[in-house]
Amino acid sequence: MTQELTAEQPANPEILEQHPVIVVDIDGVLFDTPQHAVNRWNAKHGTTYVVEDIFDHNAKHNKERGVGRHYHDDGSEIDPVTGERFDDIFYGAQKDIANYLLMPGAREVLARLKREYGASVHALTARDKSNLEDATLTALGEHFGVGEAEEHLIDELHFSGDPDFIGETQADKGTILRDKLGAHIMVEDSIANAKSSKKANVATFVLSRAYNQTGHDWSSEETAPDWNTLYRLISKSLDEQGFRKVRR
Repeated sequence: MTQELTAEQPANPEILEQHPVIVVDIDGVLFDTPQHAVNRWNAKHGTTYVVEDIFDHNAKHNKERGVGRHYHDDGSEIDPVTGERFDDIFYGAQKDIANYLLMPGAREVLARLKREYGASVHALTARDKSNLEDATLTALGEHFGVGEAEEHLIDELHFSGDPDFIGETQADKGTILRDKLGAHIMVEDSIANAKSSKKANVATFVLSRAYNQTGHDWSSEETAPDWNTLYRLISKSLDEQGFRKVRR
């Protein structure tokens, strides 16, 4: 299910006292969209880019001509998302749900956290809801399940804003996490978003990717090379926050 982030939907403190709320980003955390995007781009345009050429440590992609967008002067190809005359490396991959690359261990670790801690898991994305809601729900539903059913791993999907305006919309991500979702844990690949979350007093961990390892001062102690390490960091933090395992 999806839920609009509005002030009329505050977190229930009675529930949060018993069950931790874990929030995860989607691109670069649940799905390896950056690698998927570069693979598609190289195959289509005959280039040899690696992810570090396209994405920076804030997970923003380079949209300069020839390095993330390919313009068609004759207008023969129209981008299906924006209606403009270019291909976009990232948005094209987000639409290509049949070839999504699932991050190894993500499904298993989320299932374990829900089982052991009774955690509520929310997906929070900067994708454009108006263009990508259906694709996102389809992909999450196929690989994780979305909704209240016991077998589903994602309780709710939330959209924080247009990914092209990270500097404007993502400043509020910490507020969304703390005040509207009641988050206790956030998992990110963007250093900027991770810092915003941590500033809002949400325990935040960064999944290390090829593109986010340099150019910043984020602590290595709050960085994980894989989802198995994320499990250890998250469970340690939940224990420190006073949560206890309800099942093993």
